[in-house]
Amino acid sequence: MEELFGRQFELIKELGFTEWISRYPVNPLSLVVFILLAGIAVLIINAKIKKAAAEKNKPDGAALVLLKPRINSNKNLAENVRVISINGKKAAWFFFQTIPAVYLPPGNTCIEVYAEWAQKGGGLVKICKTESKTLELTIKPEVRYSLYYELDSSRYVLTEEELL
Repeated sequence: MEELFGRQFELIKELGFTEWISRYPVNPLSLVVFILLAGIAVLIINAKIKKAAAEKNKPDGAALVLLKPRINSNKNLAENVRVISINGKKAAWFFFQTIPAVYLPPGNTCIEVYAEWAQKGGGLVKICKTESKTLELTIKPEVRYSLYYELDSSRYVLTEEELL
């Protein structure tokens, strides 16, 4: 194995990288696997950056608000709730155990939100989105909440989560 890699490194030095790579046809499967792995790496790095930014700006005594219920067997709920701003400042959302989340300061808090969901009909999928709305919430310190949007009643619901 060392001989194979050693020989390849010698060829790269001798021919130059572009000439060396042009001599080897690219396997389409290898290319697809590489692109998938690179995409997954970018997603993981982006999630870590978002989480670090949210932790850095986390208010004292902040509540964690999950932007969808942990168990979503109810088909009457929007798939996504997006928080645009918190008390007039851009929201720093992140993933908490694969669920989008934000930190909210305790006390009276105003958030601007909208909801998105996919609607199937006739073989086509339509993405639906509500108008943005400002919600005034009273947040308890260091509590976990879920915020979701009910489609049939067209309302946002904030519930206190039980820790699992």
